[in-house]
Amino acid sequence: MTAQQVESTTFRAAALFANSSFVIPDFQRDYSWREDAEVSAFWEDLVGALDAGEDYFLGLIILTDDGFEREVVDGQQRLLTLSLFANALRLAAVARNRRLVADTLQTTFLFSINYQTEAREPRLALSDDADAGDFKALIEAPTLTLAPTSGSSRLIQAHKYLTAQLERDLEASGNATLRLGRWAEFISNELTFTVFTHPNRSAAFRVFEVVNTRGKILTPAELIKSYVIGRSSESDRDNTVQRWGAIEQQFADLQADEQLTTFVRHVVELRRGYVVPKELYQIVTKAFDGPGAAQDLLSDLEQHLPVYIQLIDPTADVESTELRTRVFRLLSWLSAARFRPLFMAAAATGDDELLERSLAVVTPGVLSGNFGSGGIEAQFARAARRVHQGESGWDETLSDLGNLRPSREEFEIRLTRNLNKLHAQVLRAALVQQSPTPDIVGYAHQVRPRNGEGWPDFDDADYKEFGGNLANWLLVTTERRPPGARTPDAVKEKLLPHVINNELVEPADLPVWTSTFVAARTREYAQTCGDIWYGSR
Repeated sequence: MTAQQVESTTFRAAALFANSSFVIPDFQRDYSWREDAEVSAFWEDLVGALDAGEDYFLGLIILTDDGFEREVVDGQQRLLTLSLFANALRLAAVARNRRLVADTLQTTFLFSINYQTEAREPRLALSDDADAGDFKALIEAPTLTLAPTSGSSRLIQAHKYLTAQLERDLEASGNATLRLGRWAEFISNELTFTVFTHPNRSAAFRVFEVVNTRGKILTPAELIKSYVIGRSSESDRDNTVQRWGAIEQQFADLQADEQLTTFVRHVVELRRGYVVPKELYQIVTKAFDGPGAAQDLLSDLEQHLPVYIQLIDPTADVESTELRTRVFRLLSWLSAARFRPLFMAAAATGDDELLERSLAVVTPGVLSGNFGSGGIEAQFARAARRVHQGESGWDETLSDLGNLRPSREEFEIRLTRNLNKLHAQVLRAALVQQSPTPDIVGYAHQVRPRNGEGWPDFDDADYKEFGGNLANWLLVTTERRPPGARTPDAVKEKLLPHVINNELVEPADLPVWTSTFVAARTREYAQTCGDIWYGSR
């Protein structure tokens, strides 16, 4: 189905709500609009259109049609925010004794009647129990003073924001009663939606995938979620929703929701090779298009999820080994997420030695700055696919990738320049432990600090050139630098007592801690690092 095949109808907001009840399915995200972002933009758009005397278009809503009750495939955030605003108007009307206006808003936007039970039911049935409870409490509140305002839920905060903005607008109008009536007329008859409905849920999902709406911009992972669910059979759909939700929850628990899309891309790369981020959705829909293919993608994601969670957080509670944890911690420390597919492929073999060998390839390139380009990432992703699919062996692959590293000479030259704190910590740990996969311990501090005083032959100009040199760093057990540790004597008294075991800085060095001394020792350390990662000369 293409965007050109979409058939839709335009509705006034009051007509759409009055003739429908909406169900938010359980795979939809909770209410996510924030009062300082999307909700404030929504308010500004509405008040701007009202004051300009213009109709306002709220975008496309995609629904499945099951008679009176409709499932919302896309448009949840807008429908719910409009309902919150309608409730704010209702409560403002009650406060000003405009009972007819309040009752009309309530029956049009907020409640429908179940004629069998004679019960009022919210026109929007939310999937999240907490949101559903908050929404029900808001629309059932008899007066503004009894409407809930406390709590951290975004739904309550959005209602509180809209209520406050509306009250300010009414009071500033000079005639709150007339302004209130104008608002009620505006949201009923001058707000419009374009609505696409389809009796077939999968078809509705396909429209959702190709149509750009006014709602919150969707990530590729959210589009892929819709694709996978939409390609599921009716009998598998609930199970598919639960499985995808379990994956999402793992990322939410780590507060790493933004990495879900990258995870999907890296898993797909183990099948397809390098994927340009902006082409991920198109690649997925082509690569996983046959019968059962979307379920295959879901299975791939589940298979690699535990390893990926540990790649994000090496301390995560997943089954691991000491070496794997150390390798993943170093990879995280180096901010080398773009190389994760290679480590996913290595972890899938169960051979931790391959993880260590892979890290020995990656680390020199990252530390020297040679592995910063997209071209390098693409070559690593293609190599990960080849070994994962059994098209080449690990020895051959790691040898080929090793050729992408800088030469030993280039590596050592780069290490004589100023380093950032993270890279310095990795290198100092490697020097202390004489290992290319050191355990990251302690905290990196500079011997001669930026605000140093009384360092002979190491003035501020020298500091700019040599202050970040490898030799001017050391590892200590305290995260915060001791106050006043700015002079050689203060460093000796306050900082050196906290160095980690086997650190290379000695108190006797401080009297000769000049820029020349630091530069010479840095060259020595760079050669030692060359031995660690490239082997002894």
